[in-house]
Amino acid sequence: MLTLRECPVFQPFERASLAFAFQLRVLRPDGSEPRSAYRISNIYNAVLGRSPGLEADRRDRAKWLFGASQSFLNDITTGVPGTNGRPLLLAAEALETGAPPAMVTLQRPESWDYEYEGTAVSLQVPPERRELRMAMQDHFCVFESGRIFYLLVLSNLPGERSPLDEYSTIQAEQLAIEPDYAADSDFLSIGRSGPQFSVLEFVRNRLAELDSGKEEPVSECANAIADVLRPFGVLPPGRNFATPRSEDLCNAMVQIEDEALFDTARHAFFHYRMPAPEDVQGPEDEVQKPHPQWVIDADRAWAEANVPGADCHCDAHHTLGFGPDEEESAIPRQLLAFAGLAQGVPDFPRQDDSEIHDSTRPVSVAPENLFFVHPSFELDVGKNWRTLREAQASVGGCPYALLTWMIAVHDELIVSDMERMIERMIFGPVDQDAQLAEIGRATPLKNLAHVLDKVSTLIPSYTKIIDDNLAQRVDIFRWCSIHQSGNVFRYPTERELLGSIREARGTRQRFEDAHALLDRYENLVEDVSTLQASYTSARTNWLLAAITFFGVLGLPGTLSGTFGLTNADALLATVGILAFTAALFTFWLNATQLRRSRKSS
Repeated sequence: MLTLRECPVFQPFERASLAFAFQLRVLRPDGSEPRSAYRISNIYNAVLGRSPGLEADRRDRAKWLFGASQSFLNDITTGVPGTNGRPLLLAAEALETGAPPAMVTLQRPESWDYEYEGTAVSLQVPPERRELRMAMQDHFCVFESGRIFYLLVLSNLPGERSPLDEYSTIQAEQLAIEPDYAADSDFLSIGRSGPQFSVLEFVRNRLAELDSGKEEPVSECANAIADVLRPFGVLPPGRNFATPRSEDLCNAMVQIEDEALFDTARHAFFHYRMPAPEDVQGPEDEVQKPHPQWVIDADRAWAEANVPGADCHCDAHHTLGFGPDEEESAIPRQLLAFAGLAQGVPDFPRQDDSEIHDSTRPVSVAPENLFFVHPSFELDVGKNWRTLREAQASVGGCPYALLTWMIAVHDELIVSDMERMIERMIFGPVDQDAQLAEIGRATPLKNLAHVLDKVSTLIPSYTKIIDDNLAQRVDIFRWCSIHQSGNVFRYPTERELLGSIREARGTRQRFEDAHALLDRYENLVEDVSTLQASYTSARTNWLLAAITFFGVLGLPGTLSGTFGLTNADALLATVGILAFTAALFTFWLNATQLRRSRKSS
């Protein structure tokens, strides 16, 4: 294994916030997971509005849980929670006015490992960068769709710089990229004044601390579970949150306010931005401009500070050391480190220009902020971030960014659930006792094809298959389609940012593709049902014709016995009746065709 030491180019950031979103599951006593939607606006109005609901004393307690974030969010959104898909964001536990947030220690190991193209690398963590003291805030985020998230937010202590640099931030991002790390206390641990736990175990303990399992409050401080979630049926009596698993860590968010990092991010954006074809006047327009002097000076200072000396037990973390043919990258260290930060990869010194270009493309550019989206996390970088500074002590991060991030995460989970339901509808469920060879093989639309193959048989009975298909499509509509978030934000900046994030994650296109597939599938089901109905109608007509034929055979005898006619007269009367009936039928057909031709003309 190759041993290298961390050598950050960025000093600890001026201000930073880490947020981890755990999706919570509600369990019945028997262990099943019921699905339920929530009337978010009713809950909000019962606590903060004029709607009847909680008793006065409990309402006063519950209000404390909303105060930190609502004053920010109500100003930029189109309505109260529940409007256009806006979720309910409330603090897990209320703090007294002016009370400092809880302090935790994020403990990094002496070294952490990664692998790059078959080479195992151990990164040594400097002793002064191992113990990171941070403030902790936590929240619940509840959506109308029935999805509930627990948010663990870590930020710098009030009045202090953040202890995070690019390495510790990348290591935190790895929790969201590889959620199994969240259960590994040797990779990263967290604790308050007592012992250290893995991030997952810390969240489990915190939820157990918040949820006493009782419907009545048990502490003086307002508690989101006891004062809001249980009274309003989000967590009904007898039901509890399931123990979070590693895979329940569904996404993360990093917010950083730092002038040096912001300047680097903007330089990377403009330095690697490709000109539009119409702007290219000659070969010189396609050549990258040289780096500014401040980038060159910072890169030189970093290189001089990280020259191995006699007291260094291992080499610095750069491209050298991977093999005799490796050369040091000519890309400035700041750009390499920022590209690693934007992608959450510790092997950032090995990137080339094309990788830097891809890594440093923001989804949204604002005068004071740049926003980057990774499938597992979101990175927001600012230079003069007012709302982050003002809300960090109470919320832990910028409420606008938190809300935008959670809506994007929620919609992505909704469309993923929708795609899984469509997949089950098309390929069918996998039996619990299925053999290995049966798991990877499937027949698309097997039930529908079976109906089509047997539709011409004498007595088909496939109504249940059609009914089940309709029930599946109704489930997709009521649990997925109607819960896509709408126009939550009032102002163009936040609205365009959310649209850009959805575009980068592919959420919007995935929703459109899923609904288009459902529409085509519905048309197929209708065509098969129509064909089945036509065959059924034809069989019914043949049956009626047979009954009529046998009835006609007995008509002469009926006439003879009723009216006393001879057999010849009865037969002649039968022929006359049939001729009259045929004439009436012909007249009806001609009249129908004439009426249709007049309508068409």
